[in-house]
Amino acid sequence: MVFGTVTDTSENGIEIRAESDGTAITLRVTETEAAVEPGGVVQVYGTLEPNQTIAGERVEVVNSSRWAEFYKYGASAIGALGFLLLFFRYWRINRDTWTLEARDG
Repeated sequence: MVFGTVTDTSENGIEIRAESDGTAITLRVTETEAAVEPGGVVQVYGTLEPNQTIAGERVEVVNSSRWAEFYKYGASAIGALGFLLLFFRYWRINRDTWTLEARDG
């Protein structure tokens, strides 16, 4: 299993850049039909073959593009903001005792 960033795509497969402990390696993944563009992140299950090639048994797209990461963090921020708004709608901070109290009615 390898995680990597897609650097090139073609009919023959994809090329990924994987890093481990500060060392980067470029691998060619064959036998894949994953729809991903350069910059996307994939998780590859397969068999390592000669010439830095992986025969991909299964390729999962983690981020299909560079914008997927922005979407992920944006959706998380909106969810956190919604939670905080609802939380403080029903609870308040008592500044005398610095405790949380349920709001009245």
